[in-house]
Amino acid sequence: MKLIILLLSAGLSLGLNSCKTSNKVNSEEINSANSSTLELEKENNDLAMGEVQKSIPLKSIIGKKIFWIQTLYTNKTNDTPNNHSAYLIFREKSQLEVQSICNKGAGQFSLTEKSISININMMTRIACKDATIEYHFFKDLNNSKKAYQIGNKIFIILKENVGTMEFEVSN
Repeated sequence: MKLIILLLSAGLSLGLNSCKTSNKVNSEEINSANSSTLELEKENNDLAMGEVQKSIPLKSIIGKKIFWIQTLYTNKTNDTPNNHSAYLIFREKSQLEVQSICNKGAGQFSLTEKSISININMMTRIACKDATIEYHFFKDLNNSKKAYQIGNKIFIILKENVGTMEFEVSN
């Protein structure tokens, strides 16, 4: 009787171990399948959004109007101008022109693969109905940190990750 119990418990032990191995293989297969699914989803999202460019080719934006679409802040607020009323024009020799809702500005920019820096150092001072949005526009440009491009959209990440400015390149 003791021998039968020992054999049964040995068989159960072997059976349990083989189940654990089987479960381990199954969970490895599941993890592999999940990983493949995530990679496919990422590829599909990238295709749906357009090609993400790590750096913005300067030649593709020099002399073009880059219209400000909106700025989304991490505190869940946003600034949005009216009807393409604000834009940037990147010029040769790191010069920048800015048209805001009511005012114009000029300054310099630096664009590398990993960062963007904008310094608006000249500006008109015309009274503006949307003064708060205009103030944020200039302030955010001066606080730019990183930039990337997806299709004809340019996104500028602000310093301290307080938000993201979205622009659209004109044709």
